Amino acid sequence: MLQMSGKSLICIFCFAASTLSAALFSESVEEQASPSRTMTERYRIGTVRLSRRVSVNGPRPYQRSVTPEEKRDIAYIVTTLADKSLVELKSKESTINKVGDRVDHVHPLQFLNCIFSDEELKVAMRNVYGRNWVSKKFMDGLIDSLKKENTHGNVLPHAQDFSSRLNVDPRTILPAMQKGEWDEFVAILIKTIPRSGNARRYDM
Repeated sequence: MLQMSGKSLICIFCFAASTLSAALFSESVEEQASPSRTMTERYRIGTVRLSRRVSVNGPRPYQRSVTPEEKRDIAYIVTTLADKSLVELKSKESTINKVGDRVDHVHPLQFLNCIFSDEELKVAMRNVYGRNWVSKKFMDGLIDSLKKENTHGNVLPHAQDFSSRLNVDPRTILPAMQKGEWDEFVAILIKTIPRSGNARRYDM
């Protein structure tokens, strides 16, 4: 049988303890790390236009306007959910999720501003909200974003600017926002934001 000195046993024990400690620490860090969002950053080198995905952590910036590309993505999500059958939506689920990931960094109030400042998307949003079998996942994601930004104090300070952009009396939406009743907040937007021009041409 292999003979081991007391000193050797102590060294082995210390090595095992340090290895276990490192493994536990690694697991703890992984569990505590919050998933980061990503966004597409576009830039130029000379006359060449390039883009890359970059990680975005912390509160979403309200002051950052929605880009034309992001508006197209938001429009795709809302109109697809509003217009397509359940079978069609199932076949497009992967694409919808990928497009959703591309705009996940957009502040939820800017996301809603993009929708409610466009006549076609106003109607599409109303249609999505009325399709209970479609709207739950979409609304859950939107409400979760509003809740997260609200915990950062990143929603109520923008209520005045948000309402003025959409021509809504802030007193109409503030009570729901202050209570954190985000589903009611979206419902109020759908009911009260005025439609202009011949918006009925988009009605389903």
